[in-house]
Amino acid sequence: MQRASSTVLAITLCACGGGDPASIVPDDYASSYVQVRDCRSSGDHDLNHIRVLADPRAVDAYRLRDRPFPTGAVVLKEEYDFSDDTCTGPIQ
Repeated sequence: MQRASSTVLAITLCACGGGDPASIVPDDYASSYVQVRDCRSSGDHDLNHIRVLADPRAVDAYRLRDRPFPTGAVVLKEEYDFSDDTCTGPIQ
């Protein structure tokens, strides 16, 4: 199983006071997290394609944007190559 881009995740975790991304994201995140943003080009990632997933605790806070994220909630971005407009290839 491939892991999400540790660079993006590490930046998010460091900003939130989290620890090592490998110890926070479960191996089965692809099936246990909820997609909250579909595959799209991202100006924040050199126009590479990204897909955003959230653990169940983070879904409402991410989608509704009307509450803080619960302690321990995880939002994860998978980053794909510029040409991968389906987000089905290898994670960068």
